[in-house]
Amino acid sequence: MNVSITIHINQNQQQLDMEKLTEKQLNDRLKNKSEKLYMAVQTALESLNYNKDELNPETLNQFLQMLDVERAAQIRASFLKMNNDEDSYEIYLIDNKSGATTLNFSTFPGASHSVLLLEGDIDIPGDIFIEDHVTLIVTADIKARNIIVTGSLYTSGDLSCQVLFGASSNDCETYIGNNISSILVAENGHYTVAEHEIRSQYLMSFHNIIEGKVGRFIEKTSLEQVHEADYLNPKILDHQGYFDEEAFLQYIRHDSIDALFYK
Repeated sequence: MNVSITIHINQNQQQLDMEKLTEKQLNDRLKNKSEKLYMAVQTALESLNYNKDELNPETLNQFLQMLDVERAAQIRASFLKMNNDEDSYEIYLIDNKSGATTLNFSTFPGASHSVLLLEGDIDIPGDIFIEDHVTLIVTADIKARNIIVTGSLYTSGDLSCQVLFGASSNDCETYIGNNISSILVAENGHYTVAEHEIRSQYLMSFHNIIEGKVGRFIEKTSLEQVHEADYLNPKILDHQGYFDEEAFLQYIRHDSIDALFYK
């Protein structure tokens, strides 16, 4: 099994049970729930297979030379495994276990991409992390404190949280089948879309689009394609005055979102 799903219940760490699915089993379950969700996921899966076909060793080596040694080794291992696998991803049905306070969805280094199906609502008091090489599909509503997406997230229902943040080098997306309700919705290279409305106090978009197909209703501050140093708290900027993702993630764990913005 290539994927790790860690939950915390009363500060105790546990693992969720999973069952492997075929692509047909996944498609049948999604079609029964939502045609729009099914279509959005199909596009994502086709993209995973396309990206596998487009990779070649020469292009990969050129790209890896730009990365640090540890990150380059992880990506090279994933590439080699993809070439040896018939499919570029594995699909799992997750046990929707109640009582979790936080959820962390991630893969092991060098593992193939994991597509995870969770049927029913997610409603937890803590954070949800969806990391690289993970596509999480939820067939109902999602409610959490902060939702951090560096992989892909798809749900047929509503999403409610304090902070929804996506960052995937523009490779992945967050798709919400109904409404987004948050204090802050933000992206740093990640497409975010709600089929209906986005209602948030703040919006922060640097390198992609945050789209509400029916409308976006931002109560206070909306920052899009601006110079960060003119508007944001220096605590979440690097020494050159640009948005610092790690500093931002640390900040939202302990500090007021209102204090992020100067104007």
